[in-house]
Amino acid sequence: MSSRLLSAVALLLLASSAAIAAEGRPNIVFIFSDDHAYQSISAYGSKINETPNIDRLAREGMRFDRCYVTNSLCGPSRACILTGKYNHKNGFLQNVGQKPFDGSQVTCPKLLQQAGYQTAIVGKWHLGS
Repeated sequence: MSSRLLSAVALLLLASSAAIAAEGRPNIVFIFSDDHAYQSISAYGSKINETPNIDRLAREGMRFDRCYVTNSLCGPSRACILTGKYNHKNGFLQNVGQKPFDGSQVTCPKLLQQAGYQTAIVGKWHLGS
């Protein structure tokens, strides 16, 4: 996803959640980019790329400085983040040749919806469901 498109999506999500912010709860925008090492973002010290919109989000929001993954494959990593479970528990073990992600599990977006948040997932899914 290009940084221009990513910025547009982030701004759209922020604008659509203004009503929740008025209630005193924080807006939450979780940006998960695939194969995007920290060295590729200037907010993390890149000397090659300039990413001013992502840098602004990092300055004005929250930035993960020590983030580790349970699985380096994109689909299984997404399944872990969504469910909070290791892959052998959430059932999504690899990118290809398996059943789709079991969407009946408890996920972060479902919990946020129960708390009154409007949620959306935009972009690459890689979970086959």
